[in-house]
Amino acid sequence: MTGPEYEQFVRAVICRTLNIAPNKLQSAHSPGVTLPNASGLDHQIDLFYVDETEIAEYITIIECKYRSSRPVDQTLLQNLAFVRDSTRAHKAIMVSNQGFTEGARAVAESQKIALLTIEPTRAYESIQLTSDIDALFCAIQSEINRAPNSYEVVVVCKLLNDGTGGRNLISELLANPNIRAKAAELLRDTRVQDAVQRVAAENPDIVRKAMDFLGKRNF
Repeated sequence: MTGPEYEQFVRAVICRTLNIAPNKLQSAHSPGVTLPNASGLDHQIDLFYVDETEIAEYITIIECKYRSSRPVDQTLLQNLAFVRDSTRAHKAIMVSNQGFTEGARAVAESQKIALLTIEPTRAYESIQLTSDIDALFCAIQSEINRAPNSYEVVVVCKLLNDGTGGRNLISELLANPNIRAKAAELLRDTRVQDAVQRVAAENPDIVRKAMDFLGKRNF
């Protein structure tokens, strides 16, 4: 399997695993595709997708490394952290078929980068090589659909939803005095207080983490 084939193989696997539409998980090497917030920047980015809500967009970039033997080392993770920050992406994922060194894992944990090992368990010899990225993806996707057990996915470092590497939406909202006043008004509502008490009784760990979060911030 070549580098471009592996990139589209990872794209197909992630689309299937996370139930992402192929047109949402885009190849940065496709003609005309531009990473949001990075127009004119020349970076080695293989894949990216954008989570959209009513008030925000969250960009995740994915780097794919197909190796014959060597695991990914910490230098590549440091480079990915730089690319994530310089392109103003919110999250980054490194994918490899050969795993990661201890140094790479340490950098991933400190930089809050997800690590995935995605490895084909059989040869994709029937794939017809083509320079057309979308055609290559469709061919690999068809092979995976015919043989869904033809790959293995291992989560080495999980992608954490903690705001690191991007903007902290909660802090930004509460920094707004109008929103902060509205939040305080809601907390005085007896119906809200009753709901909070029910949540606290059923989810003590979540409440403890929320209190720790709020205690570290000066509003």
